[in-house]
Amino acid sequence: MVEQTRTILTKHARTPLCLLLAAACWLAIPLLATHAAPPETTPAWRQRLDAARQKAIDQVLASSHSDNAMLRANALEAAHGMPKRITPLVQLGLEDGNPVVQFTALVTIGKLQLREMAPASKRLLASSFQFVQAAAMFALHRCGQQVNVTPLAMMLANTDHAVRSNAAMLLGQMDDTSAIDMLKSLARSPMPRASAAQDAIVRIQVAEAIVKLGDDSALNAIRAGAYSQFDEVRVLAVTMLGNLQDRRMEKGIAGMLATPPIEIQIAAAGALARRGRFEGLPALIEGSRSKLPTARAQSAIFLPMIPNDRAANTVVSLLDDSIEQVRLSAAAGILQATLKP
Repeated sequence: MVEQTRTILTKHARTPLCLLLAAACWLAIPLLATHAAPPETTPAWRQRLDAARQKAIDQVLASSHSDNAMLRANALEAAHGMPKRITPLVQLGLEDGNPVVQFTALVTIGKLQLREMAPASKRLLASSFQFVQAAAMFALHRCGQQVNVTPLAMMLANTDHAVRSNAAMLLGQMDDTSAIDMLKSLARSPMPRASAAQDAIVRIQVAEAIVKLGDDSALNAIRAGAYSQFDEVRVLAVTMLGNLQDRRMEKGIAGMLATPPIEIQIAAAGALARRGRFEGLPALIEGSRSKLPTARAQSAIFLPMIPNDRAANTVVSLLDDSIEQVRLSAAAGILQATLKP
């Protein structure tokens, strides 16, 4: 399920499609969330989503206690759409025995600047997992605490692609432009322990971090990723380009609506929806009916972005899917879409 941040690419963490889920959950959905109509003119599709909000909240609360650590982490990401109730869930995440859940809780604290949670974050600076340490530095820094982030910058030179990936993602959200040169240096560094696909994923994550810090020169690396030989790289790159509102790639992304596999078509539909273009709805509907739970989950995130009765009815129906990850994805999309400005 997140804007990014989203990329918990570790040995302990999720697949690229779940990274996409994180990416979507961590982004606000301005098309819906900041343009709610007055009650007397609220369209039927919006009423349908609003009516499903409590059921979506219930799903997030249930998944936060799942036996599956990835679902607990995804529930934390989905909870960004229920800010008034997120603090107890973040506390639960910090106390979780799984490092990925702890990581997600810490990134949530930093992302939302939950300053009251900063003291509880400090103990995880001593975690035995480097990516948890990095997230603790990020959380404390974003909450205005004095913390030495030099170890986080040093992680950019780590030979483990997962450590590099997390460090780049976090630095890209710290609003510190001094990290740009370090990130560019990382983009040129070899990663002998990574597969070709892992190498490509880390490099576009680094490029995204550079762009988020204000240097658009790295956009071309993400654009190239949209045409990678690896499907997971293409999905992630297209999602990033949608998040970054890259106008230059709109035509190319629109062309991907007819390009299998379905995960790429869904990513293209989502990227276009962020630009206010909704011709990808058929791909999202197809994805919602797929036998692949990952495709249904991916579609569930993007469907609420489309102001359409069919889209709203479809995502609400996914709250009753047989797979919990799909139900949680639908909940995340609905919560973001109905988040009051």
